[in-house]
Amino acid sequence: LDRTLTGAERGERIFRLDGQPEGLQSYREAAAQIPGLIEGLKQLTVDNPAQQVRITQLRREVGARLEQFRENTDARQSGGYEAARSIAQSNARLGTAQRIDTIIDDIVENEDALLAARLVRAADDERRAEASVRVSGVLALSIAAVGTALLILSLSRSRRTEAQRRDTETRLSLLINAVANHAIYMLDPTGRVANWNVGAERIKGYSAAEIIGQHFSRFYTEEDRQAGVPQRALQTAERTGKYEAEAWRVRKDGTRFWANVVLEPVGERKSQ
Repeated sequence: LDRTLTGAERGERIFRLDGQPEGLQSYREAAAQIPGLIEGLKQLTVDNPAQQVRITQLRREVGARLEQFRENTDARQSGGYEAARSIAQSNARLGTAQRIDTIIDDIVENEDALLAARLVRAADDERRAEASVRVSGVLALSIAAVGTALLILSLSRSRRTEAQRRDTETRLSLLINAVANHAIYMLDPTGRVANWNVGAERIKGYSAAEIIGQHFSRFYTEEDRQAGVPQRALQTAERTGKYEAEAWRVRKDGTRFWANVVLEPVGERKSQ
């Protein structure tokens, strides 16, 4: 949803700047997908009342944002660039985009908290299962039949808990690697690539074996490297907690593509 909304905004901005039909078409195609994506998000969180409230707020703010896009494009078609620019500046002061970002961040943070709580419960279950195994071993010395039954029960429970934990980790890994439209990867504190998802391989052209251990500055243009942009990006992310920009990036084959880049510290490492 966030990506599609960004795509709609990008198409609208391009059309506002050059008035060409390609940008208008890109904006309209992205905007048409957004209601369905919000409804899908609502269905995915139907068992969470707090998330349902956030989805309702998100639907309202996104509706307002799409209406602003429509006003901008209508003004560009009827009054030209200056008319559209004036309306866009007025709309920007309303803070709709910032409220959307806040709501989306709250939704993601809530889901992350739920996942963390479930992992803690799984770890507690595993510890209790291990304790039960030890107790069962002592009891088995005096009451063999009862001890054996308890041991089998505890081991079975421990295996189920471990299987659930592995399943959770596998799902998270599959989720990251299934995001084929985004390059998601980790950097060490010096800016060297630590891991690499399939989206990064598809977009940038490097396999994981080729790029892991290499410095991420190779994705920047020669002009940006000479200007020290990669290092400043790392420093900004470390200092402020986030670095975001739109700029040209370079694939393995030397071709350039326009990218929306986000750098955030994660624990002791940084991700892009």
